[in-house]
Amino acid sequence: MTDTYAVYAAYRDAVTFARDANAAADDAERKAAYAVRRADDASRRASDAARADDDDAYVAARDAFTSAREAAHEAAREADAAADAADDAAAAADVCLAAYVAARAAAEQGSVLTTPTGLAAYMRQSTNEDDWDSRINDVKAANAGQYPAFWFETVVLSGLAGEVSARW
Repeated sequence: MTDTYAVYAAYRDAVTFARDANAAADDAERKAAYAVRRADDASRRASDAARADDDDAYVAARDAFTSAREAAHEAAREADAAADAADDAAAAADVCLAAYVAARAAAEQGSVLTTPTGLAAYMRQSTNEDDWDSRINDVKAANAGQYPAFWFETVVLSGLAGEVSARW
C-alpha cells in the first residue's frame, strides 16, 4: 500500500505542477498581450509624429515600439515555455495516474490471489498456455515469489488445471 500511496503522491505533485505551469502560461500570455498593446500604442505615436514631421517624437515613439515589440516577443516565448511545461506536467500527471490505477489494481488483485477461492477464479479465466504461465507469475508475485501453500490442492488436486487446459 505504501507504493500505491507514493505513486498517488507523485500524481498529486504532478497535477499541482501542471496547475502552476498553466497559471504561469496564463500570466505570460497576459504579459504578451500587454506588451502588444504597448507596441501598438507606440506605433500609433510614431505614425502621428511622422505625420506631424516631429523627428524627435518619431524617434522616441519608434524606440518605444521596438522595445515593446521585443517585450512582446519575450513574453510570448515565456508563454510558450510555460505552456510546454504545463503540457509536460499534465503528461506526467497522466502517467502517474495510470501507475496509481495499476498499483491499486495490482494490490487488489494480489489480495485475491492469496485465497484459494480467488486463486481458483483467477486461474479459471486463463485462455491459453501463455496466459496460464503469466497468471502463475502473478500468483507467485502476490505470494512473496512462491506458490501459495494451497496451490497443489486448489489447482492440481481439484482438477482445475486439467479443466482449464482442456479448453485450449
